[in-house]
Amino acid sequence: MRLLRGGGHVLYLRHTATESTQDDPAPDLADPATQRQLSAGGREQAREIGRAVRRLEIPIGQVLASPYRRTRETAELAFGRVRETRELINEIYPGADDEELARALRGLLRRPPDPGTNTVLVSHGFNLNRATGLTSAEGDMFVFSPGRGEPVATIGVDDWRSLKE
Repeated sequence: MRLLRGGGHVLYLRHTATESTQDDPAPDLADPATQRQLSAGGREQAREIGRAVRRLEIPIGQVLASPYRRTRETAELAFGRVRETRELINEIYPGADDEELARALRGLLRRPPDPGTNTVLVSHGFNLNRATGLTSAEGDMFVFSPGRGEPVATIGVDDWRSLKE
């Protein structure tokens, strides 16, 4: 992934795999028990992403995530740090304005990262779809170059183990 080694990209990561038996139609963001959680496999996927990022020497700057537990945990396991922002909250969160969130996400995708780094956004599939028209599976990553509306690369959750240069 030579493309990412020089920095200058925004990486949109949909949280990794969750427990399919859980739902969160009206979550309390302060209470993870009211939210769909990462599965054991999802936790391992996040760790695998982190190992690949380190192995490939991809410089990571800012790591932002939705306030949902599954997005913050994905970021923490993969990148070791996270700052939550409501700009990435799930659009189905009660009271969220879908169009405002789409505008905010488009703004984050256009914002250049700090020099020599890549910014990571960890959020939800609905947000990405509303803002860009793209669909994603849990754990998929889309690489954006600020100023371009289309991703320059897509990395599927199962691709991380095999990524080379």
